[in-house]
Amino acid sequence: MLSAFAYNVIFGLPFIVWGGILTFVFFLSAAFIPLARKWKLANISHEWHYRLAYIALILGAFHAIFGILLNLGL
Repeated sequence: MLSAFAYNVIFGLPFIVWGGILTFVFFLSAAFIPLARKWKLANISHEWHYRLAYIALILGAFHAIFGILLNLGL
């Protein structure tokens, strides 16, 4: 049942792949904020850095759980 959901194709890629891409984008966004402040490209508050990092961690946890459960054959 879970594999049917995780392997559901959206725009040509399985759902689990999109979850990994989205997680990676959130991690990159969270990492970019301190660099943007250092290089004076943007004045984004640290609150957004923490928010994006928390979202990335939550998405990463779901992505890992899906991957582990799919590997177990559930």
